[in-house]
Amino acid sequence: MTRRGCRWAAAASLGLLAAGCLLAGSDPFAGPSPFTLGTERMVSSDLSMPSAEPAVAWDGEDFLVVWSGRRGGTTDLFGLRIAPDGTPVDRAPRLISSSQGNQRHASVAWGRELFLVVWEDDRSGVNRIFGAHVTPQGDVVEPDGFAITDGRREQTAPLVTWTGSRYCVLWTESFGAGSGLDLYSVTLDPDIGSTAPQGMSLVAGPGDQFQPAVAWGPESGLLVWSDDRSSGADPTLTDLYAARLSLGGRRLGADSLLVAGAAGAQTGPSVAWDGAQFDLAWLDRREGSGLIYGTAVSAKGVLRDPGGLQISQGPDENGLPVLLALENYLRGRSTARMTGVWTDQSQGQLMAVGRVWPGGFEPLPSLAGPVTYLQADGAPRLRAAATDRGELLVVWEGLPVGGGSITQIYSRQIAIKE
Repeated sequence: MTRRGCRWAAAASLGLLAAGCLLAGSDPFAGPSPFTLGTERMVSSDLSMPSAEPAVAWDGEDFLVVWSGRRGGTTDLFGLRIAPDGTPVDRAPRLISSSQGNQRHASVAWGRELFLVVWEDDRSGVNRIFGAHVTPQGDVVEPDGFAITDGRREQTAPLVTWTGSRYCVLWTESFGAGSGLDLYSVTLDPDIGSTAPQGMSLVAGPGDQFQPAVAWGPESGLLVWSDDRSSGADPTLTDLYAARLSLGGRRLGADSLLVAGAAGAQTGPSVAWDGAQFDLAWLDRREGSGLIYGTAVSAKGVLRDPGGLQISQGPDENGLPVLLALENYLRGRSTARMTGVWTDQSQGQLMAVGRVWPGGFEPLPSLAGPVTYLQADGAPRLRAAATDRGELLVVWEGLPVGGGSITQIYSRQIAIKE
């Protein structure tokens, strides 16, 4: 959907990973690249202020990148609009929230007419989820933010998405020391506000339920999360589960679907709707090092490849993946594609980009002008958004070129060649 009107396209069923694992010994970076790379840019501009935790969304015309920056002993939120070609729209970052306490772990989504930015806020002495709307022009509607729920327990790690008619905000919630993390949600109708001021319990049980990822189809959504219910809170034995959601943000059925429960940890899920099914990818340590695995779940909640299929090659470490659905309007027809991005340490911490075609998932061939990342604390965690024409904007935190110990926010535009 764009701000200038709806664009609806009948998306073809593409079938994630139909070809199975990559051939052993094959070079996934050989051959001509179907993508072009834009200029790598620094999004944040204050080299004295540590900047971290970027998030990004597209409103039909421009991207909005948000991140946290620490100054004067507290952490505030900043934002910058970027055009689809990767050039900044704003001359300098804008302040989104500088309320008392710390504003961290932001997430952003575009709705009917406004962005909604949500974050973890400790102004009251306990972490709660706050939010603020941002206009397409970059103006903040609620400069002090507003509380998303009335809850008083510890609320952390929010995620906001748009269902097609309302915002859905998820977060992890703890009942106190020694208790596990559960997943809660609330939906915000642009016309009437919150539908459940206390929040709705989505996933609760033994152990921790965390790292939620959500995608929405035309009739329902799919929630995927990391779960250590069977591991005795051992972080090396985390599994992945899924559940269907109504467009109102409620669970459809009480049972959870086990997506991957192999040895080692399965974490950092990402999910996207491809027009016919929900495609999933995650970081998997069943082989020891972190590899990218994936599978698909039908609109009715049927898992296609229990345990998943391997996407990236080993034995080196990969970073958490991001899946994106692309609807491209090319040569008078619409096509749906799935693209994934992650970091690959075997390639010098470059950004690996993959595509899902009818024949399966293929990593991109050699990227002209390798996208290398200066390592901060471990592999940079990527965030990305896409236009309906096929441009991607990938954002991450890293160290400045030439050295230094203060992380900044970077972006790079990538476009599909046709």
